[in-house]
Amino acid sequence: DEYERKYPHWGMPYGLPALTQDEHDTLARWIEAGAPASAAPPLPVAYARRVARWEAFLNGNSLKARLSSRYIYEHWFIGNLYFDDLPGEEYFQLVRSKTPPGEPIEVIATRRPYDDPGVERAYYRLRRVTETPLAKTHMPYALNEARMARLKALFHDAPYEVSALPSYEPEVASNPFVAFRELPVEAR
Repeated sequence: DEYERKYPHWGMPYGLPALTQDEHDTLARWIEAGAPASAAPPLPVAYARRVARWEAFLNGNSLKARLSSRYIYEHWFIGNLYFDDLPGEEYFQLVRSKTPPGEPIEVIATRRPYDDPGVERAYYRLRRVTETPLAKTHMPYALNEARMARLKALFHDAPYEVSALPSYEPEVASNPFVAFRELPVEAR
């Protein structure tokens, strides 16, 4: 009480009344219980279909598809992806997973997007963002039919061959001019 009288404008949250003892006790019990979060509601069917379509696109089996998906991942991993023609505000992150589409995502966590995933094949998956986006890190990027058509034209339909996937050795993976040299210049 003395501190509050001396410094009435200090503290958080600024300008709001203090918590009651009951509110404080509720928060303390929640923290003691491990701060459990309630489960997110199920993903609407329209979103689930769209996620499945994009994951199918990003996980083709040809060398051409796999190299282009690696390139796309290394450019999109930091964004909050969304479907601009669907209602609501669902965002997704493009992650690498040990598991293919249709199975629960097992994120491959690495320091950099081009680090070795440590598995024979990484799958590119759209993971739902369940936390509230922060303005300073929120980089929305729309996924739609036009974008998919453009990616298909640039990477899948273009006349080029991929002889082998690049390694994850740092001198290769950290240099996009080396790692992605077999991709068409127009696509890069």
